[in-house]
Amino acid sequence: ELTEQEYLTILERASSSKQNNNNNNNDDDNDDDKYSFKYVENESVFYEFSFNIYDIINMVPAKLCIDVDVSYKFLNNSIHLGANRSSINSLGDLRKLLKQITHKKYKSTIKIVGMMGYEAHVAGLCDENPNQIFIMNYLIKKFKKLSIKDIKVQRESYFDVITKEFGIKLDYFNGGGSGSINSSSDDNVLTEIAVGSGY
Repeated sequence: ELTEQEYLTILERASSSKQNNNNNNNDDDNDDDKYSFKYVENESVFYEFSFNIYDIINMVPAKLCIDVDVSYKFLNNSIHLGANRSSINSLGDLRKLLKQITHKKYKSTIKIVGMMGYEAHVAGLCDENPNQIFIMNYLIKKFKKLSIKDIKVQRESYFDVITKEFGIKLDYFNGGGSGSINSSSDDNVLTEIAVGSGY
């Protein structure tokens, strides 16, 4: 059985061969999805392939990490406080996406391996700024404390949907930031804490 890297190598050679064939053949009957080529490794070993491009794609599924929104939401989700970086704003959004990805048409071409839920409104929001009035620092600290509890609930809910409802085993769940190392380390669903820009 060929390894993933060997499949990718075959695909690369097939693509090069297909391009060369197209340059030399302008027939209208060309099937753009078909590949046929020979690869000679040495005098005694050679391979001849004829296949459909989608056969190769199915052999090497694309690995996908889903970014979910963990911003603080209120007024029936009409207002979000946090980074607007994901269209997955609710469990319903996640379920809809997973149903599409796990459909039999795409199941062999896409493999979900991870999730990410970044809390910019905690990690990137300064609550000890000497250049702003004390009451603002106080209010931001209170907001961040409230958000941390909410983020943990959101991440756990997203995690349960993807692992329990859809039976998908994740390789990693990424979250956190330079400004939320302590709170993120207490989140049991996270396997990675992204620390960088603050150091």
